[in-house]
Amino acid sequence: MPLLRYGLLAALALGGLLTGSEAYADRGTKREAINLVQQALNHIQTAGLEQALADFRQLDDNPFRHHDLYVFVYDYDGNNLGNSAPLNLPGTNLKDLRTTDGKLVIRQMIEMTKSSGGGAFEYDWINPKTQQIESKISYFKKIPGFDGFIGAGYYKPVKPETTAELCTKQDAMEMVQKALQHIETVGLTQALEDFKQPASPFRYNELYVFVYDFQGNHLVNSAGLQPPSPNVMDYRSPDGKLVIQEMIAMTKASGGGAFEYDMINPETSEVQSKISYFRKIPDFDGFIGCGYYKPK
Repeated sequence: MPLLRYGLLAALALGGLLTGSEAYADRGTKREAINLVQQALNHIQTAGLEQALADFRQLDDNPFRHHDLYVFVYDYDGNNLGNSAPLNLPGTNLKDLRTTDGKLVIRQMIEMTKSSGGGAFEYDWINPKTQQIESKISYFKKIPGFDGFIGAGYYKPVKPETTAELCTKQDAMEMVQKALQHIETVGLTQALEDFKQPASPFRYNELYVFVYDFQGNHLVNSAGLQPPSPNVMDYRSPDGKLVIQEMIAMTKASGGGAFEYDMINPETSEVQSKISYFRKIPDFDGFIGCGYYKPK
């Protein structure tokens, strides 16, 4: 099939889902896309890849399709193996397909999966619901024991979702745990690079991860924020607390903890009370943390 004809197929495979005149009423969210990928990976582990691919293709009451979200599976040769949307794509090779902003999306996902076990990739694509070119982010992970990956993507909302709806204590704690697992999987050096990516799955509204060593050096954060200096050991928060010193002391004494202080919310640019959860990074003299802003 000529590559130009892949565009219409891929608009469904990567960009959204319309079946006939039916469109999904609601948009999926970042968290739902990430959760859908994990749910699908768990199913592959339980049922096996062959059975899981068959289950993904079920048309009725498919738990792997939610709003405009669905999972897609590719091998390292760029062949589409299955989707949880009713698409005629299995067996189609999309390795050389370019998105509307010129990105080789499947090729990039393959390379990122090979080097880092997965990741997030942002690209422009036509949203069949709005008929507008919109920015979309797909999250994907390697399928254990198989040379391929599974992913799901969502369209970035035009208006930011409210922090009160999405960002909680549990979200922050889960973010720290997810980041620690990523460090364990790919190593600290690669993880620090991954945390910096613009479409990082370690950034969720005002939630982001931060990493410091025991000397108070800022190593990275997933929000793209620039600290006042590379070393913030003596930094005081707006309410006068030596935040990094306190976190270092608590990490050395107890392996981590929780600490409340005032901080500027990057989503609102206002000073708010923040609680950060943090844990020691195994085999490294430093810690990783994530905090949420207390609702006013």
